[in-house]
Amino acid sequence: IDAVIKQSIFHRNLIKKYGGAVCITHVAHVAVTSSSFWSNKSKGKARKNGKREEANILKFAGAGLHLEVTKTTNIVGSIFKWHKYHAIHGYKGETMLIANCTILANIAQYGAGLYIDRYRRLEISIGTFANNKAHKTGGAIYGYKISNVAINCSRFLKGEAYFQGAGLVCKRCNSVFV
Repeated sequence: IDAVIKQSIFHRNLIKKYGGAVCITHVAHVAVTSSSFWSNKSKGKARKNGKREEANILKFAGAGLHLEVTKTTNIVGSIFKWHKYHAIHGYKGETMLIANCTILANIAQYGAGLYIDRYRRLEISIGTFANNKAHKTGGAIYGYKISNVAINCSRFLKGEAYFQGAGLVCKRCNSVFV
């Protein structure tokens, strides 16, 4: 099964609970080309230890694009800007390639631009990450349990994080090449 998004615009969508303006789960191949995702907002709340908290990272993430259990994802020539909670959230995937994309002015607790969790490979080429803000860590990118991260010819500008990594945080990743 494949999912293809081409020359599309997703603007000012409100997600009350799960996923993003686009939520793709259990699909083998995903291709997003020349598309714009902007000003989408996730308002999901979760309970943890009996308390109401900000959006749960795994269940309510990805205001722009939420991907879950995919084999290959190619995001090319697209813009992701002004999201509340991660612009792109990937959970349990094989390979994600992001090329010629602009990820701008997003806000989240962790990884305002990208929150990638449990992938084998994340590759970013010729990307621009600017003005992304994490209230905790990973202003532009937060990666968790990624086997291989490769970032080539990319720019990280004016990122912000409260604790660590205004540009990039990789936790429990095997190899990181920047």
